[in-house]
Amino acid sequence: AYFENKLHKRAQKWKSEWLQETPEEQVAARLEKLVDYSEKIYNNAPEAMHWWLDDYFNFTQAQSALLKPALHKLHDWHRQTQLPVYINFMQQMQNDLSQEKISTETICTTISTMQDYLQAIQLEASPIILEIAPTVTEKQLAYFENKLHKRAQKWKSEWLQETPEEQVAARLEKLVDYSEKIY
Repeated sequence: AYFENKLHKRAQKWKSEWLQETPEEQVAARLEKLVDYSEKIYNNAPEAMHWWLDDYFNFTQAQSALLKPALHKLHDWHRQTQLPVYINFMQQMQNDLSQEKISTETICTTISTMQDYLQAIQLEASPIILEIAPTVTEKQLAYFENKLHKRAQKWKSEWLQETPEEQVAARLEKLVDYSEKIY
């Protein structure tokens, strides 16, 4: 009875969060969830970035002690200087997308602006790389190389097939899988 009650409560919660009456309510609820998840991901970005990098380099405690505060500092910089810029950019994009016809110039400018934002992050992160890189050992570089090799092999097995027909079939299967996850 205890587990049935727990399961029933969880099902009710799921229904209230995901099942709405109208398509508009469904879209609004999903967008709200997306915003919530995005905030959680962004707010935990330094820890996630450390975890991701550590998976590739297998950092020592000393390296992690250097990296973690540096990632938090980068995140603080991003929050203070880049997010306000992104808000303005998104408002401009919203205005551009509301136009009946979008010019090639607008698209090129948008892409160029996004590239500039990425370059700003890369420049701000450069001192972190310069601080950590000299501490990386040969063993860690071999570990990193092995990780990249495994990742490349996985990508090849998933995306590169022998014939064009096999490639189309594999990509169609991926599209169907992705669509099923969404719906």
